[in-house]
Amino acid sequence: MRTLFGNELLKEFSDLFSSVKTRIWICCPYVGGLKFISKISDGKLLQKNIDKRFITDIKELSNLNFEFFNNVIKTGELRTLASVHAKIYIVDNKCLITSANLTETAFLKRYEIGMLLDEKESEESIEIFNTFWKKSIRIKRIDKPEEKSKTTNNIFDEKFGFKLPKIWNISIKNKSPQFWLKPIGVTEYPITEDRMFSNLEDELHFAVNPKSIKVDDILIAYGIGAKRILTVYRVKTLGTRFKAEEITEEWMERWSFYLNAENLTQNFGANWMKKNLYASDLVKEYLEYNPDGFITFNKNKGLGALNYKKDKIRLDSGFASFILNKIEQ
Repeated sequence: MRTLFGNELLKEFSDLFSSVKTRIWICCPYVGGLKFISKISDGKLLQKNIDKRFITDIKELSNLNFEFFNNVIKTGELRTLASVHAKIYIVDNKCLITSANLTETAFLKRYEIGMLLDEKESEESIEIFNTFWKKSIRIKRIDKPEEKSKTTNNIFDEKFGFKLPKIWNISIKNKSPQFWLKPIGVTEYPITEDRMFSNLEDELHFAVNPKSIKVDDILIAYGIGAKRILTVYRVKTLGTRFKAEEITEEWMERWSFYLNAENLTQNFGANWMKKNLYASDLVKEYLEYNPDGFITFNKNKGLGALNYKKDKIRLDSGFASFILNKIEQ
């Protein structure tokens, strides 16, 4: 069982639906726009040939979700249960129990929380869903509501939630980034607390060709010596090597590869020394809440590769999301 919130909740929700093979069962009172639903579920909630069951409260339907529910009627089964308030997302034999409705407001604009259950842990929740299913009434048709003004259309996304600012970001599934820890500094010249990382763009250097790093990947900068998170970058260009005539300083020979990156957290980068996000503390806290989780993409439980002077470490996406959530806080 894992407890999730913020970008981590978004990612696990999307990953869960992307892996579906046989069934999608959902219990949820509020449902948002079709475009958002398609995006967050990687389109799987709209596909045929999946055992699709949806429980909602018909009184909460609006023209925002008219197309989606008619899709459910055509490709699965829709039922209504008066006063239902539970949010249960079952994909194959796994289950996500969460406070979040299936709306843009819930996933992008509110502080929601969820618990991802493995197959064994999900058995009881699946039985509860079946209990709700037996109590519910099948809906075979939904008449399209009368056209209303644009403002009126929006208010149904969780009671004026459209007015709230976005606090979480959903990635486009087919462009999901890789996450990397990028050490900056060396033992001889460690990062000191008078150095800020607040430039809009930076050139990041590597001793070895960073060919595995792609455009739009996320690099979480870690300070050698400081032992803390410095800022977060998004890659703008692929790795390039200095030409012989460009090498004018000794360090350029050692760190001969580079790429350009956009600084996504300039304010944090200007104040990293006050935030004290120590990498070792982040690892410890993450594993306390996620004992079955991993720190690196290669399923390691720590950042021991830093001791071998690696100039990049690919992170497990769950751990990377945990760090990003800490920075957003």
